[in-house]
Amino acid sequence: MVVLATSLSLAQVQLFGPKLALLTPYRAPVRVKEVEVATALELSARGEAIFVDARESERYEAGHIPGAVSLSPDDGPKAAALLPYGQLLVVYCDGPECGAAARLAEVLSMERPGYAVVLSDGWPAWLEAGGPTLP
Repeated sequence: MVVLATSLSLAQVQLFGPKLALLTPYRAPVRVKEVEVATALELSARGEAIFVDARESERYEAGHIPGAVSLSPDDGPKAAALLPYGQLLVVYCDGPECGAAARLAEVLSMERPGYAVVLSDGWPAWLEAGGPTLP
């Protein structure tokens, strides 16, 4: 009897996945748009966006875009609560290889659909374009 119950339970997990997964709300993957550095510079000059630095805090302290907020992808959905609603959020990190900006922008987009974008090529592109910085 125990063998039969265990076999049925294993078959259920294989067919339908673990029961716990059914309790977890499904969230579809979010596609986040990117903006080029020229557009980001214009948004910064006009004050039309909040910049979000997704790099480690030490890198933020060493230099960042003026007015940028330092947040981590690990902050999760509570990160969105720290930012004003209704503002475009331009998220950046150390370029496309780091991935932190894309992960954080996805989290922010789940809470604020359409308001988070990623700065293409990130901080290095900003510096190369001569964008303003703070130490």
